[in-house]
Amino acid sequence: MVASRFFFIVTGFLLIVLLISYLLHRSFPNKRYPKYAPSLSLFALAFSHYFQAVSYSRGSENLGQLVLALILVGGALSGLLMGLFIDYLAPLLKNRHRVNR
Repeated sequence: MVASRFFFIVTGFLLIVLLISYLLHRSFPNKRYPKYAPSLSLFALAFSHYFQAVSYSRGSENLGQLVLALILVGGALSGLLMGLFIDYLAPLLKNRHRVNR
């Protein structure tokens, strides 16, 4: 039960990050870098939580900080991959679709 709830929380977080990256792409269609802002901020937050988990010893709170850091890294990677997909693969797929018609 707890594992399935955790899975839904992580999946929901990843989908929110993907949605934010996509909306930033739609808001700034001619600029390449705004869609990477959520990924960079999540990497910074993940580093902060990892540093807190490693350097300060407060019992089991370190484990919570480490799990949160891993969730944030997953969100950052999903946002980064979404940005790369939008920048590089989506134009190739769009052009290939036009050639086949």
